[in-house]
Amino acid sequence: MENKYGFINDGKVYLKAFLDFEDREIGKVLLTDEKAFEYFENRFSLLTAKVDQLEQGMNESGNKGSFLMKIIHLKTSLESYNALGDFVQLLSKLDDLQESLLGNVEQNRIRNLALKQELLDKAKELLAQENYDEDEEEIKEIHQNWLRIGRVTEEEEAYLETAFKALVDQYFEDKRNSKAKKEQIIYDRLDRFAELLEEGKRLFYLRKYAENKNAFMKLQQEWKRVGSVPRDKFFKISRDFQKLGNSFFDKLNEEVKYMKERSTTELSGLEIKKGINERSRAVYDLPSEEGFALVKLLQDEWKESGFVPKKMDPSMFNEFYKNCEYAYEYRYFIQVCTEKLGENSSDLQKANIMSDMIVNNKKEIAFFEENLAKYRNRRDDESKKFASNLMVKRRKLEAKELILENLS
Repeated sequence: MENKYGFINDGKVYLKAFLDFEDREIGKVLLTDEKAFEYFENRFSLLTAKVDQLEQGMNESGNKGSFLMKIIHLKTSLESYNALGDFVQLLSKLDDLQESLLGNVEQNRIRNLALKQELLDKAKELLAQENYDEDEEEIKEIHQNWLRIGRVTEEEEAYLETAFKALVDQYFEDKRNSKAKKEQIIYDRLDRFAELLEEGKRLFYLRKYAENKNAFMKLQQEWKRVGSVPRDKFFKISRDFQKLGNSFFDKLNEEVKYMKERSTTELSGLEIKKGINERSRAVYDLPSEEGFALVKLLQDEWKESGFVPKKMDPSMFNEFYKNCEYAYEYRYFIQVCTEKLGENSSDLQKANIMSDMIVNNKKEIAFFEENLAKYRNRRDDESKKFASNLMVKRRKLEAKELILENLS
């Protein structure tokens, strides 16, 4: 039994030769010859419907190029598809669809080439502008548009993809470098602000406001020229520098006012203090109790002698404090020697006791000096007390060493 497209031989169903294909066995007769023909003709109808569906989808799609491989795969599958029908007509239809599609794809690829070249030029323009904060969203949008555009002509595909990727990568690398550079500029400016603040503090704590007025004003001018930094990083240091400036010029005004109002009573007070200091030198020739009584009287006179100019040479004041300290230390030393050695001790025995006292005094000073760094830039009550104690201990050491020298 046979029909236009096939025949049955020895219980087997064959597809007749067509084009370059020879007769091919496609199945077996399971029930009757008629049922076998009907089954394989229905399979061909399904294949025809699949081709029609493919054609409809291609006509309705905006991206026709995506159907090219489907047509090629379908044509290849016909070589082994088991059905009875007009394969010549079906292959011809697929060839026509493929040819039509190739022409359409070529036009699309030419159009895609123009679109991608336009995006490439825009990306180059954004890269050259170096306006990274404002252009980042646009470069991302360009990248998304690029991904949505189909393939271009094969000879341009590799070049365009490589060039575009290089541009996008370069953009974000330049953006990172630009951000790092800006951050470094900010850090450098903040460091400079910190340096100016520390220099301002140094001038303030010198307490010579009129003398350092120009230097401080120069700092203020340099402060304005450093450059801008983010407000959240600048607020505290700016506030501290402003407060320091206000304090500096408040002190300057006080100093100027004081200098203008200084009266001759200050000068007369200075003369009185000079006389008191000369009288205090007698402690080195007096017994311990008499020297102690003398400095007690002289200290009271010193307090009542009035103010003196703040910028006076401190040598006279230092000498008076040293003389007083000597009297106190010498009296205490004699009391210790009397308690430990009795009334008739030798100078050598006394020198040994004083040597021990000097060692202890030096240990105390060493301890204070180890902790000096944390008070160096402070001007609160605690730091003032610390500095005063250290100065007293140094004067005491100087007095003890002088006593030991006299014993020797």
